[in-house]
Amino acid sequence: MKKITALLMALVMVFGLAACGASSPAKELIDLMKTGSFYLDVKMTEGGQSMNVAMAMDGDNFMVRMDGAMAGIPGVGMIRVILKGDSTFILFESDKEYIELPADEFNAKEEFGSMLEALEGDVRKVGDGEEEIDGKKLRYEDYATEDGTERYYIDGDKVYAIKTGFNSYMYINSSTGAIPSGTFDIPSDYSEME
Repeated sequence: MKKITALLMALVMVFGLAACGASSPAKELIDLMKTGSFYLDVKMTEGGQSMNVAMAMDGDNFMVRMDGAMAGIPGVGMIRVILKGDSTFILFESDKEYIELPADEFNAKEEFGSMLEALEGDVRKVGDGEEEIDGKKLRYEDYATEDGTERYYIDGDKVYAIKTGFNSYMYINSSTGAIPSGTFDIPSDYSEME
């Protein structure tokens, strides 16, 4: 009987918080990405490998910065892929060169924005609790989309990491609605590859 009473009390609290519009760092991050105007700096890990990735979106403009190997172009170092207007630009940072492709031939948002597509539909909280990650006991919230469920680990007032698969994590270094100046621009000292 005590367990049932405790469960009912917990349900009343959850529904009460939802009705009051209570927010959490996970919900705030999801809402930020759903605005279509954000900048994320993350470290993605999977199966013992990790890579730093930056992603930005502002309306139809989209940018992702990562190691070229992650994009299937090994040995070129860091690249930026920018979708701007009717073109996709692939910038090779070490060589200060870029390639321009028609967006209908290679659309960066479609290639790299699968997480964004999942957020376009219904996103709902389906669970929460505490769990150890990286030696820290953190609270988490699970959110479901039509593509599956992701676990958002919360450290204080920030999302620490998102578990996106069995052994895949996205550690949040920073997230903001303030997109750095020049994010979608081709630097003036870059030349177009022939």
